[in-house]
Amino acid sequence: MSSQVKSSQVKSSQVKSSQVKSKILAAVLGLGLISSAAQAQVAPTLDWQVYAAGAGRTLLDPNVVFSGNGVAHAPTAPLGYTDYELPLPSSIHIDANAFLMEARIKNPAAEGGAPAYDVYVGGWGRTPETNAIVAMMDGAWAAGYAGAQAGTTSFSGASTLVQDLQNWHTFGVQTQNGTMSIFYDGATIASFAYQSQVGEIGQLHIGLKGTGTIDWVNVSSNGNLVLQSDMNSPTVTVTAVPEPETYAMLLAGLGVLGAASRRKPKQSAVA
Repeated sequence: MSSQVKSSQVKSSQVKSSQVKSKILAAVLGLGLISSAAQAQVAPTLDWQVYAAGAGRTLLDPNVVFSGNGVAHAPTAPLGYTDYELPLPSSIHIDANAFLMEARIKNPAAEGGAPAYDVYVGGWGRTPETNAIVAMMDGAWAAGYAGAQAGTTSFSGASTLVQDLQNWHTFGVQTQNGTMSIFYDGATIASFAYQSQVGEIGQLHIGLKGTGTIDWVNVSSNGNLVLQSDMNSPTVTVTAVPEPETYAMLLAGLGVLGAASRRKPKQSAVA
């Protein structure tokens, strides 16, 4: 074989190797950009809004409700309900068909709770009839007011939703695969199938008859922790979760990287 042919083969091999390296480098840079874009999703600052609700609604001073002692507690004044509301911007996506909200709450009479010491936990949907919320009572006489709603499906009068609400307990509501489940200290106390798609949660809600006290709140979507609140202050910690499209781009980038690696040519033996 002539030296010119050998030289041509070497150059061709070098060109192909350079092209593959360029593809790999581009894929790596692309993955880096995708990863950076995912990490760059700056979590918005969210704050609980707390209202005294009776004949009307009065926005309470957060410096009074969140006193920095690790719990949230409204002033012990004659109130109908105390409503904790957390509006969610469109950048935060909580799939109400794969939604879990947990909160540790007590609502004792000695601290401003009012019969039947109602506790409401859940989320309001961004569109009508897309809620996922439970109402629990303390006292058999109030069983008719206990109930839950998921999408357009609801029920009331469940005796299992009558529980002790005057001491610390963990409450949970979950929607998963067309079933809403309600938890009390980790145990399922009620569940039912709902007929329609719940949609996307646009606002979190905790309602207490009287005042009550909240220790913490956690919310997950599709198994990912989205936000948590230690109730030491009105500010909520948001966990930035990349959009589904970002995950798709990441997987595509990995595919390109793998394909480029497989196509790396063998080095030609040169005599």
